[in-house]
Amino acid sequence: MNEQKSFIDFLEDIATNIFPETASAEQKLCFGLRFHPDNRKLEHTKIAELIKTELNGGFSESSINPILGDVIKKIKDKFGAQMQADGIDIAKLTPGRGKPKEAPWKIVYGWFRMKWIWQSLVEKANKHCEWIDFLNPELRNGIVIPQPRQQRQLQVKAPYLMRIELQHSSRNLLLLNQGGETKYVLTPSMAFAPKCQLDGKAMWIPQDGSILHEYNKGIEFDTPGKEEFVGIVLDETLDFDWLDLRDDNHAPTWDETRLSQLWSYLEGKENWQVFYQCFEVVE
Repeated sequence: MNEQKSFIDFLEDIATNIFPETASAEQKLCFGLRFHPDNRKLEHTKIAELIKTELNGGFSESSINPILGDVIKKIKDKFGAQMQADGIDIAKLTPGRGKPKEAPWKIVYGWFRMKWIWQSLVEKANKHCEWIDFLNPELRNGIVIPQPRQQRQLQVKAPYLMRIELQHSSRNLLLLNQGGETKYVLTPSMAFAPKCQLDGKAMWIPQDGSILHEYNKGIEFDTPGKEEFVGIVLDETLDFDWLDLRDDNHAPTWDETRLSQLWSYLEGKENWQVFYQCFEVVE
């Protein structure tokens, strides 16, 4: 599917969620035109001209700011909790508050892009192989009996070893995690797994040489909810500064900017695969 069309379809689904049939045509057009990827560099005045043209002159160009403010309020009312969980300061979406470096609509656009890219990775992913398993630490050195496939629940604050089974050799794994309010890079990272190379055998996390392994700690989840994992397998090493193995970057996180950088890189490549798995964490 054409990537831009996919993003536009995503925005249309958003519009369906926030605008009832009785919503004003001005607000619907404002949303569609302001957040269209082709219009990112257009000023509000140009967006107002486009709305006026679509409505055959039945729009006052001076109304663009209050109309856009109403649109952003609807977005915040519908998705504010999700945005806050993703680290967005929603106070910055209200004009005159928070003094954002970016215009409120640009903050919203960036969040839309992040959600769409993550959704696109999940849609492309192989979701039919059980490539991640969580085991009690004491089971690592013995015979491991796999859990039943339907048992997907993990316990809060219980230590686990993660075992990754991907039949690849001499390739690299970028492992991204998304929890309720966290977005971590597990491989490569000094905290979890500094080595991201696959060798055809199981990869264990915490990995030898990681901070967690040094302190004899397992992976723990501190809050209940859904934990998602996206694994991207590719031939080359990613040369992004946010993946550098440094003391001040021991537990890398990802956000809209970093995910967009990754997505732009992957769009030009053909030799990558993506895998997805999720787990429910309970009290």
